[in-house]
Amino acid sequence: MLALTHISECRAAAFDKDMIKTADISKKASLMNRFNKSANQVSKFYGCYTEGFAKEWNKTFSVSAAGAKEKVDFGVVNRPSNIMNILERIEKAPTSAGNPDWTEYK
Repeated sequence: MLALTHISECRAAAFDKDMIKTADISKKASLMNRFNKSANQVSKFYGCYTEGFAKEWNKTFSVSAAGAKEKVDFGVVNRPSNIMNILERIEKAPTSAGNPDWTEYK
């Protein structure tokens, strides 16, 4: 199970056993046949600075993937918004550092 927490420095704060690191994705390339490439779905990675992870995921598994180049604001989950979809709200909400700059790899 992937279990990450957020700390003020915007970096992963979890035990190594709970993380999948970008450098380790290619070690799991044998799992490629478990992905349905025709499903037309995107693997989305919600967290600050997850764009590099999404890029490597796309490269290794040949499936669409997306992540944020910048910080994301999970606080928008509890704030009123005209965007009803919470995940879309996280993708679009600006932070003190600017837009999350959500990037998708196909």
